[in-house]
Amino acid sequence: MVRIRYIAPAVLISLTLTAVAIAQSNAEPQATETGPDNLLEAGRPVDADSPHWVATADALFLQRSAANNRQLLYDPGAPAEVLSASNLNFSFGAGERLGLCWENPAGMGLELLYFGIDSWQSSANVPSSAFVFGVGDLSIDNTITVPVTAAQFQYTSRLYSGEINLRYALNDWLTPLAGLRWVDFEDRYAAGGTENHYLGPFSDLVRAHNQLYGGQFGLDARLLGRENVFQIDALAKAGLYCDAAAQNNDYVDTHDSFSASASNTHLAFLGEIGVTGSWQINRHFALRGGYQVMWLTGVALAPNQIAATDFAAGSSVDTSGSLFCQGANAGLEIRW
Repeated sequence: MVRIRYIAPAVLISLTLTAVAIAQSNAEPQATETGPDNLLEAGRPVDADSPHWVATADALFLQRSAANNRQLLYDPGAPAEVLSASNLNFSFGAGERLGLCWENPAGMGLELLYFGIDSWQSSANVPSSAFVFGVGDLSIDNTITVPVTAAQFQYTSRLYSGEINLRYALNDWLTPLAGLRWVDFEDRYAAGGTENHYLGPFSDLVRAHNQLYGGQFGLDARLLGRENVFQIDALAKAGLYCDAAAQNNDYVDTHDSFSASASNTHLAFLGEIGVTGSWQINRHFALRGGYQVMWLTGVALAPNQIAATDFAAGSSVDTSGSLFCQGANAGLEIRW
């Protein structure tokens, strides 16, 4: 349900702009001939009959990095660390990316982009046989450990991004851009199993939420095939963001329950690099595929909040985490 809340505005905006574009295209007179009037302006072709709208739809397959090396489970009988947050590795998650761009013949353009992934997950199961004496210590805040005979761990996260950019083509291969971007990144860590003192179930749920708002600059460059059916484009973006970060840590077993939360606002950085190849089927349709890398620094990760939590004296938000994503994309491009 949360994802629908974010996708609905993006789809509504895209459909509205598409309808406007089609209406404008039908209202504009079509050029009947080309020739000497198709001159170069600022090094790029000016064609009154060229497509001025571009819509893209891509499937994303991205893998995200593990969390920082934070101890979660310890064996006092060894003594040794049994499980760290860095051991919870993620597989590839699937998502979608939607884009709509309008560009006039002079090279000025407006671009809307949205993407979302909510399928990143990792898990681990630690039985009592993993401990020398059958009991391990689970960290639930910066001082408290709970003796457990068995534990299961689930680590999930989701990432949504929406942006609006102004673009200006300097020539037929280089286009700088600048715009505003919003990013919603949520991290969830959950531990459950059997607590040793009361021989009953326990659960510990830690949630870290980052809402980022800021500006970015970037470059879009055509590396190959400016006049061919096969083209390769490279894209780089970077920006600073105000991150409204928050964390909640809730522990409960058959005898005790603890809860703590905290929030703060600080600066975070987001960078993105991608390479996309496209095969022009005809004047209006192209198949696309590529590879992209994105990284966020200065964000709150869920496992990091365990050490930032103090159920007795108060908590803070650990924003020292980083998120690194990389993977492939494939989709369709439509021009008109």
